[in-house]
Amino acid sequence: MRKMSVIIIFILFLFISCKKEYIPIDKNLNGFEDSLEFNEEESKIFRSWFTNIIINTALKNNLPENYRDCSGFVKYAYKETLKKHDAKWILENQYDGPIFEDLRYNYPDIPYLGVRIFRKKSGVFDTNNINEDFSSYVTARYLIEYNLDFVTKDINKAKSGDILAFFHPEDPEYPYHLMVFVIYNNEKYLIYHTGPIEGGGYIKIVKLQDFFKFDPSWLPVKNNKYFLGVFKFKILML
Repeated sequence: MRKMSVIIIFILFLFISCKKEYIPIDKNLNGFEDSLEFNEEESKIFRSWFTNIIINTALKNNLPENYRDCSGFVKYAYKETLKKHDAKWILENQYDGPIFEDLRYNYPDIPYLGVRIFRKKSGVFDTNNINEDFSSYVTARYLIEYNLDFVTKDINKAKSGDILAFFHPEDPEYPYHLMVFVIYNNEKYLIYHTGPIEGGGYIKIVKLQDFFKFDPSWLPVKNNKYFLGVFKFKILML
């Protein structure tokens, strides 16, 4: 009997020893660990939450003060999308939009990153450099360069939840500007924060068709040199 127990313990030891430890991977070299990236179905869920959080925040005008600029609005919705949307969250955010399934990981308990959900420099994902490569805050430029992937300059190919980016070098203080492309009730909108203008700025909701009546330097068209294009978050498959 004792001999049998020793054999069983030895077999268990071999099993535990041979069990492979998961090694962080960044196969597509986009700076985010592969397990942080969402598959097709999860990407749809992310876009649904992100779109409706953008809409809800714009309609309720309840964007927290420390997020009141164009990139802050996007970062806020990104973070809130990654949270658990329980009854407490719904009450705190005055959310009355549609409810979807939560994502498989939730802020602030993001694998590897915790609250440092934004990449702030280029490079392959490395668990040894989390503090140097990621931050809880990044500027609009870093959001575009290290956290978003270029998709197209054809606005007709944009999906709800995509980000439109503009670059106006003549504005040295705030050269980058972000807008969110949203499809709501079968209508296309651009929703964005105006930035730190007089009075602190505000959120605008504009139908895409009406946007073409404005300053041409802000048009989301291929021949506009100020339009950088349509982008999506790197963690999304689509």
